Amino acid sequence: MKIVNAVYRINTADMRDLKENINEVMGKIGKYITDGKLTNAPANAPLNIPRIIATDNKKLFNIVMTNQSIEIQAINAQNINDEVLLPEMTDIVDKIGTAFEDYSDAPFTFCGYSLQVKISTEEIKENPTDYVADRIQGFSSNLLVDNAMVRKCFIQGDYYINLTMRNDKQMKVTAPKQGAKPNKVEVTDEFVIFEVDVNDKYAFLNKPEYECEIEQAIGISEDVANFYRDKVLSFVQTGEFDYFK
Repeated sequence: MKIVNAVYRINTADMRDLKENINEVMGKIGKYITDGKLTNAPANAPLNIPRIIATDNKKLFNIVMTNQSIEIQAINAQNINDEVLLPEMTDIVDKIGTAFEDYSDAPFTFCGYSLQVKISTEEIKENPTDYVADRIQGFSSNLLVDNAMVRKCFIQGDYYINLTMRNDKQMKVTAPKQGAKPNKVEVTDEFVIFEVDVNDKYAFLNKPEYECEIEQAIGISEDVANFYRDKVLSFVQTGEFDYFK
């Protein structure tokens, strides 16, 4: 089992003045990042177009800031040890989130953390395509299944918990030249991709008293990390889920 992608997103209120206040922004986060750059997005560009891009000092994460969000994504997560990636993500969320929390036009609205995990055939002890297809309720066919995906969203406490499982393959295609009909197509690896995406948008939408602050942002990161360590494989194997509080 290996994390192959990790993305943390802090959604904010309107930060339309982000580029205009670049000195203030860099004063807050500059000691945590390197290669911070303004994009050439015009002032009237949609709010979700990147305004500032950067990399953290340890070169583990790309950081993209728009006028309504801060996104932190692992760089080549498959090449980072999981027990390095998980605490480092929590640490950079803490640093960047704390720096932005008192930015006058940028209160948090809600946060979310997504992990994609590669699970081998040996860990599920079955063909990955059949494994996922067998977990789709109310559907059957005698046709050969090539790809399958199962997705469910749970509500627990303040969180929406989105769980997705699909099969995937690595292919080796041999052809006499590019674009020509293949001489040989070989499946070199088959596996399950499991994604857990947890956010506190449920509380944001349904609990008037709820406020997302840095403590809640860090809590989401820690909860997802603990779920990965303790429960992902057992959930994929059994389908039983009751974890986040």
